[in-house]
Amino acid sequence: MEREHAGFSQRELARRTETTQAVVARLELGGDQRMPSLALISKLLHAAGAKLGYALLPPVLRPADYNYAE
Repeated sequence: MEREHAGFSQRELARRTETTQAVVARLELGGDQRMPSLALISKLLHAAGAKLGYALLPPVLRPADYNYAE
């Protein structure tokens, strides 16, 4: 976990990103149905010394998507 690797408590990371410890804990547990904003995730990672990377990938085809008749 980036937060622990950076040596921060949940409370310290929350303070650095102007959010609450409860928000950090909820995100780390992963059981919350709410989707955090990309801005919040980026802010948390940046505060912990990490970077957010992403890539656009083509959709994954399922077997039902193939046309075997051709």
